[in-house]
Amino acid sequence: MDRTFMEFVKRNLGFLLAMAVSVVILGVLAVYVLEGMTTSGKVKQAVTKQNDFFQAAASGAYTLTQNNKGMAEENRKFTEQELQTFLTLLTSSYGFAAENRDRFECKQAIKDGSVNFLAQLTARPIVVPLDARAFSFDAILNAATPPLQSEVPYIMKQFHVVDELVGIVARAPAISEFTRIRRLDSTLQPMDAGLYTVIPLELSVRGGYNGIVNLVNQIQHSAKGIFLIRALELRSLDQADKNTLPALVLPAVDAAGAASGGARAVGQARPQPPPVSRPGNLLFTGTADKGKMPELTQELRVVFTTPHEIQILMVVDYVEFKKPE
Repeated sequence: MDRTFMEFVKRNLGFLLAMAVSVVILGVLAVYVLEGMTTSGKVKQAVTKQNDFFQAAASGAYTLTQNNKGMAEENRKFTEQELQTFLTLLTSSYGFAAENRDRFECKQAIKDGSVNFLAQLTARPIVVPLDARAFSFDAILNAATPPLQSEVPYIMKQFHVVDELVGIVARAPAISEFTRIRRLDSTLQPMDAGLYTVIPLELSVRGGYNGIVNLVNQIQHSAKGIFLIRALELRSLDQADKNTLPALVLPAVDAAGAASGGARAVGQARPQPPPVSRPGNLLFTGTADKGKMPELTQELRVVFTTPHEIQILMVVDYVEFKKPE
């Protein structure tokens, strides 16, 4: 019998192996099917639970109780009260009072104030160019007639804002020039931004690095008003003429390539042009032939009239919160 079985196995070995592999595959498939059925059942239960919840919510089974509504209303009132308290604190601590004076007095106040601004800056001493001495009030000072009476409160508001900024610049160390200050928009009225108003100004000054840093900090920490620096641009003041060479002293070279001062084989020495004065009190004669110039390093290309002096251009927003109603 054993011999017969062995012969059967030998004759049907491929068939038996195929059956064994099929059984294994069926077992694996059965495991996956059972896992899928279990997962599907869990998902179905979750979906049914969600549907039951939404159906109950749609039918009104889940609603806010009177206690919930009362708590929500109390939270709303508390939040509004805290906001009003905060706005009251801001309006009482920061800002300039509205000043409605006669329009002739207004123009005279602007004129006198501009003179005081100039004196305050030049006493430092800080240079103020001629085109910057109106301190953003060019149209008013150059007009043949005083401003309209309705414009006076807005003009005086801007006057106090400029007064504060000029004072901050005058107190900042190492500021050498008050380049300009001007209003960015064309209207005298502050821009309405909802809970607050904005007066946008452009301020440009020149000075040492430490003075510029101090100025930016002082503007943002003003005790009288809220000033936000919306944009800021720094420019280094390399004022060397772009059409001239760096500050060097070079020997004059004649047509034969010999340095000036040496003997010439024919004729007299070629006359040299006068030296060009450059920042740094160095001279360049400008007479060296092509190919005789020394290599220009980065240090030679950059020449500063005053060490570490920079120009700053700022867009400063004066923010004033509205009094709560």
